[in-house]
Amino acid sequence: MKWLNKGITGREVLIIDGYNFLYGYFREKTKERELLELREEIINKLLEYQKFTGEKVILVFDAYRVKGSWKLENVDGLEIIYTKFGQTADALIERLVKEFIEAHIKVTVVTSDYTQQQLVMGKGAIRKSSREFIEDIKDIENKISDKIKKNKNKGDLGNTLSDRIDKNTLKTLKNRFSSKKG
Repeated sequence: MKWLNKGITGREVLIIDGYNFLYGYFREKTKERELLELREEIINKLLEYQKFTGEKVILVFDAYRVKGSWKLENVDGLEIIYTKFGQTADALIERLVKEFIEAHIKVTVVTSDYTQQQLVMGKGAIRKSSREFIEDIKDIENKISDKIKKNKNKGDLGNTLSDRIDKNTLKTLKNRFSSKKG
């Protein structure tokens, strides 16, 4: 997997035990909703998290009971790995942790599996429970929401200078620059 750390531009990476986190995040909702739908929702939340924090996120899902080879997806920079047949997410996460630590990249692993937490900490990674990370995500969602509200309260600001300055200043600037052209 050494090819994976070539895409790491920072010195930190967050590895998430996919189903462990998914079941921790949704709890009772997993019975009433399709797994695929829940995975998509988690992916969207992690994309928001990654974009807001700038932290590299790798999401690992078990596929050890599904025949076929492993699969890697890159969704807007979020790496999603489905393990190969016969391999658990835990085993792949341990391997990734070892490789990133050897490359002097700080690793945080999100899982509520006690045994997995102990193993990754023993390899030099920081562990974070799913519950702790859920709180981090909620905090990020609140910050994004606050930022949106703050921008709305400032008025409907556009993206260009002419959208944000008063009409007289805009007219003066246009006259000044158009007179220099001729």
